[in-house]
Amino acid sequence: MTMKREIDIGIVNTITGKYTAFSKQNITEGQNTDDALFASMSYAGFFPPANKLGSYWFDGSAQRDIDIFAAINRCKDAGFANEDIVLDSVMTSAANLNEVDPQNFKSVGMLFRYFEISSYYQSMDNLLRAKFSFPGVNFRYNIMPTGAIPSSSKPLVSPHIFKL
Repeated sequence: MTMKREIDIGIVNTITGKYTAFSKQNITEGQNTDDALFASMSYAGFFPPANKLGSYWFDGSAQRDIDIFAAINRCKDAGFANEDIVLDSVMTSAANLNEVDPQNFKSVGMLFRYFEISSYYQSMDNLLRAKFSFPGVNFRYNIMPTGAIPSSSKPLVSPHIFKL
């Protein structure tokens, strides 16, 4: 199989915590395509870790909300200087972290609040680290939802409504 499009699939080793990225350079080796896709659908708290590629894996979002570094490094590998790279990103966390009243939260409600807080700070941290790591790159647009994305006990099912 030959990849004709750019692709990035990130997974996190649950034993070591190491992030592993698959791109068109290594995704077609052996069973990598099936195994990486399967592992990337193993969301912590909803599914058990995927026993693939000689270890146990969760989706890459367990470590990185969005892999800004891979996008910039791909441009650099293509020969572009930092000053020639323009990055537009779409984040999955809200632009602001809203206060909530947790008095009536049960275990699942607290878990969802934890994910909301973690996602927010992880998104901001990844963006700031990329800005410090790649001086000269034009971080042009950073689009974020105006509020928290609705949670659901059924992952990948809840509708996402954005005001841009």
